[in-house]
This record gives sequence, structure tokens and C-alpha cells, in this order.
Amino acid sequence: MTQAPVLSVEALDVHYGRAKILHGISFEAKAGEIVALAGRNGAGKSTTLKAIMGLVPAWAGRIAFEGQDITGLDTYRIARMGVGFVPEDRRIFTDLTVAENLAVGARPAKDERKAWSVERLVAVFPNLGRSLHRSAGHLSGGEQQMLTIARTLMGNPRLILIDEPSEGLAPVIVEEMAQALLALKRDKLTMVVSEQNLNLLAAIADSAVLLERGLVRHVGPMSELMSDESLRVRYLALP
Repeated sequence: MTQAPVLSVEALDVHYGRAKILHGISFEAKAGEIVALAGRNGAGKSTTLKAIMGLVPAWAGRIAFEGQDITGLDTYRIARMGVGFVPEDRRIFTDLTVAENLAVGARPAKDERKAWSVERLVAVFPNLGRSLHRSAGHLSGGEQQMLTIARTLMGNPRLILIDEPSEGLAPVIVEEMAQALLALKRDKLTMVVSEQNLNLLAAIADSAVLLERGLVRHVGPMSELMSDESLRVRYLALP
């Protein structure tokens, strides 16, 4: 028997005012899989994540999480069901310490999986372990991004949506981010990652959804996208 996907997005349309931003977006994320949302700036990657999370309304289509229709639900209800969201702008509490930021995000696990703890997260993000009692506002940009992911994990989500995790980070920090995301993948966490850094996506993703101007141009294994130069040049190269 085929296992149902953790996330299913079907024919999703999103409008901002009179402007139609997403045009019939469809894709799935299976358990333990990393799905890459790839595309240039303005392709609709962030809007897709926000629509899944209920932060922008879906005008048409259906979004299902673990077989349950979540289309149109309030964001807090989607979060309580087990969906975590890591925004591009991080939104950490800069006046709190790293440990206090993690405590803010803590929620009990709702299934048989081992709950995330500070000790487990420090193993994935060792830089945070060395900074638990530092003010989060004094962390580097990369450490703040890792803290945002770690704080989301403290809520024990079964699906996590990550928007542009490498934005503004130095290459060495991007490599650390890739290793952390691979560690989460080994823990069977399902992820959808919006990202422009193709090297990062090639290192972590199982499948790719290629977007352009709110349209899906390609869906398939990440290796397929990486081996098709014509696709990359047409939809990912700088215009």
C-alpha cells in the first residue's frame, strides 16, 4: 500500500489584491523527504510557503497535511497540527538569550517520535550550544538562522517549511546549514525548502519544484534538474 504524502498541494491559486501570484501550483512531499522550491526572485516560492501556512489566503485549490484538508485554516491551527514555518526574516527575540528563544518555541510532541530537546538541537547546531546564554541579538546572521530553525523544531513539527535559509550567509556557513538540514533529514523530518542557492539544494533535496512567475515549470528528482542544463539556464540563470 502506497503511503499518503505528508503534504499535498493541488491546483493552488493565490492573489495579492487583483494580481494573481500563483497559478495552479501542485506538488507533494513524502515522509522524510526534502522538497526544493527553486526559482528566481519573484517566482512565487515564498508565497507558496506562506499559503501552505495560512499566512496568505488560497483563492483556489487544496492543501492537505497528512491527509487532512488545511486549506483556509488559521495559521495557529496549522501550526498546532504539526507544521512549522521558518521565515526568511528570522524573527528571533533579540533581547532574549538563545536558551530563552528555544524555550519560547517548546511544545510537546504529538506522536511516538522522540521530542526535540535543547540537547538534541545542540548536537545538530553546535554553534548554538556554545551560545546558549548569549543574547540572540549578538549572534551572527548564520547563527540567528540556525536559531530560528532550532526554535521551530522545539515545537516538534512533522513538516517544516523553510524560506531562503542561505540568504545573506557566507559559503562556509551555508555548508554548515546544509549539514544541519541533512541531519534533520536523517531524523525523518519532512521539509519544503524555498531557496535560490542551487548548490545547497543539490546537496540536500530529493525532489525539485521549479517555479517561474507563479507557474510550475518542472517537477521531478533534484538530480534530474541538476542534469538538465537547458532547464537551469531557462528558469534559474540570471535574466
